[in-house]
Amino acid sequence: MALAIEMCYYLRMKILLFIMLNVASALALADNRWFCTEESSQVMSDEVRACGVAYNKTEDEARENALGGAVIEFKAICQISDDCRNRKFNAIPSRTECYPFKNGYKCYRMIRFILK
Repeated sequence: MALAIEMCYYLRMKILLFIMLNVASALALADNRWFCTEESSQVMSDEVRACGVAYNKTEDEARENALGGAVIEFKAICQISDDCRNRKFNAIPSRTECYPFKNGYKCYRMIRFILK
């Protein structure tokens, strides 16, 4: 009898774990927002996170244009900021996401600029 109760307990725990993992996965997929879909840039100490967004007929062109947009965003911020202007920096590619959009693609691209 004790063995049957113990097996029932483990079965319930497995079912509960399965349900929790499915709910967590569904929530993660439903909330597919990230930094570049919410903001265009962010400055944190010696780091500037800049985003670009682009639409184009091919994914490669949209990705490349989004990179250019991120660089333009960084340069615009850096030109008006005393603690950034004339400093050297490293550009670190970060997240890129592209989606089919109308008859082409829409890409979001984030580049992290680390100021030296």
